[in-house]
This record gives sequence, structure tokens and C-alpha cells, in this order.
Amino acid sequence: MAIDTMVTVSPLPIPFDFTLFARLHGAARRVLMLDYDGTLAPFRDERMEARPYPGVIEALRGLIGAGHTRVVLVSGRPVSEVLQLLGEPLAIEIWGAHGWERRLANGEMESWIAPPDVSSVLGDAVTRIARFVPAGTLEVKRGAVVAHTRAVTAEERARIGKNIGAIWAPLAHREDIELREFDGGFELRAVDRTKGTVVRHLQKESGDDSLIAYLGDDLTDEDAFAELRPSDWPVLVRESPRPSRARFWLAPPTDLLRFIKSWTQHGLSA
Repeated sequence: MAIDTMVTVSPLPIPFDFTLFARLHGAARRVLMLDYDGTLAPFRDERMEARPYPGVIEALRGLIGAGHTRVVLVSGRPVSEVLQLLGEPLAIEIWGAHGWERRLANGEMESWIAPPDVSSVLGDAVTRIARFVPAGTLEVKRGAVVAHTRAVTAEERARIGKNIGAIWAPLAHREDIELREFDGGFELRAVDRTKGTVVRHLQKESGDDSLIAYLGDDLTDEDAFAELRPSDWPVLVRESPRPSRARFWLAPPTDLLRFIKSWTQHGLSA
């Protein structure tokens, strides 16, 4: 079984049209969903050094304080890591571990547990791959196990990928487990919950007359883009566009900060 890289035949997204912010005026409810790594923060070889771009915390604080938008962070990281990297308290909703954890803006926590048989397979995956990857590259989290490769050489990454394909791919023959390559590693994960699950959950809570935007950069964010309605804004955040289910594209950090600040200002005038 090949590793799923989620390569699609989707077209390139177009640059975001900032005149669209006039649509905020007609939305009964507004939801802004933001990925963390690669979107709000640059990638770093050392994962816990991935702090937000300068100005991001201030922009988020201004948007949250405006009170007209539900602001949600959605990350593959555990909630605890996102909070640590933000560096200061924000009254913000966070979904972690691809939707297996949820922290409400008031600090209340909610989490889900993968089925026992799926957890058993993931535990077996850790045991089988441990001696084939460098120390410190494996991460075990709710519903997934990850082999991080951002800090290793290209040669080492290729070797890890070969072993992942040989050892983990056979474990992903089940319908409830998949193996994904992402920007910075490989992930064997339960498919019960994804970033798309988070989008569906918030759509249900917000109603049909809401406007939802999702900003993300990675292949795992494609799950979220796929769930957005035609009236919503799926936005790819990267230095340059790539084929994606996202309709729009903007570059960090300048266009990202402009987007958040424009959302704040137009929401206030709505």
C-alpha cells in the first residue's frame, strides 16, 4: 500500500479578493478557523520553537476582543502544545490532535478516544517502527502516531519513508486507519476524526446563515477545505500556491495579518 500524499488534480487557488469582506455585513454569524503550523507560525526544525509570526497574537487579540466572530484554532498538535506556543493566554477555542481534543474559549476541555482495536494498531505501529527512526522523532497522540522528519537530512527522511512504507502501510489496510505523508513527516491515524470533522461540527453549531472561513497550509487541511460550503471561504496559506481544494490563496505573514485585521474592521462595521 502506498503512502497517501493527498495529491489532487485540483486547480490552483486564486489570490484572495479583499473586497469579499463586504459579505461579512450580511452574515448572521461569523466563524474564522485557523490552522497553526505553517499558517499562524512558520515551520521550525525544532517543533516547540514554532512561535507565531510577529503581530499575529496582537491581531488575534483584537479580533477576539471585537466580539463579532467565533475564532477557532485547528491543529494536529495537542491542545497543550498550542497553548504553550501561543505564549500568553487568549480566550480562544482550540481543536487539537485533528479534532480529538477541544478546548472551549472559557478553558473547558473535551476529548474523544479512538476505538480500542484502533488504539491497539497504533500502539503496535510505535513498537514496530521505533528502532528504525531517530530518537525523539516519534510522537504519540490521540488517534495517531507521527514520525517527524523536518529536523533530519534528506537522506534520512528517504530512509524513514522507506521503512514507514514497509512497516506502517500494511497496518493501514483497514477502513478506519490511514497513512498520510505531510509537510514534515508521516502520520498513521484513525479516520474517525479529522479537521473536516471540526468543520462539520462548527457548521452544525453555527447554522446555515453563517459565514465560515478556514485558513490552512498543509495537506491535512484539505480535509477541512473539502467540507466547506460554496458560500464559505477555504483559503490556502503558503508562500506560493499549490493545487488545492481551497478556492483562495494568501501568503504569510503580510497577507495573513491583513486578512485578520480586515476581518476585524469589517465585522465592526457590519
